[in-house]
Amino acid sequence: MFLRDEALFSALRAKYPNGAIAEVSVAGSEVIVRSARPGILIGKAGKVAEEIIAWLRAERGPETTLRIEEIRRAEVNAVLVADAVVMKLARDVPLPRSVDLQAELALRAGALGCRIVVSGGATHEFLAGVTVGDESSFTASAEWQPPFMVDENDNEIPPPPQVGPPKVF
Repeated sequence: MFLRDEALFSALRAKYPNGAIAEVSVAGSEVIVRSARPGILIGKAGKVAEEIIAWLRAERGPETTLRIEEIRRAEVNAVLVADAVVMKLARDVPLPRSVDLQAELALRAGALGCRIVVSGGATHEFLAGVTVGDESSFTASAEWQPPFMVDENDNEIPPPPQVGPPKVF
């Protein structure tokens, strides 16, 4: 049985922001990291992977093992799509253009439909989004929650734990 580990997910994403980490699961003593860019997490001659294993063994125990899996179609992974939209907004790409581009990439990659909703300060406190593709393929469970939320005083609020595989559109 695989359980998502939000603490490891947040820590690894903070330590390796270019690693395109989409999910961290735990099965017994094995930690499974799913990434669209596994080469960054492995490193030259496996040095980065050895650092991650040493850190995991310090956190979780000496029997902990690491398995890094590649995500072949990052365009249909909800976490990675959300990250791509955020990175485009950080580079001052207009919101409608960044959302439309990611939705189009998801459809080209084989998704039946895509719904991207952006809210918060970037949208002046209103929802902006795009829905493309087959409407019947959308469910409420296909929405991804970010690793943290911010309240009115800019304090981080931890989300409720998510159990199961990442939600894919």
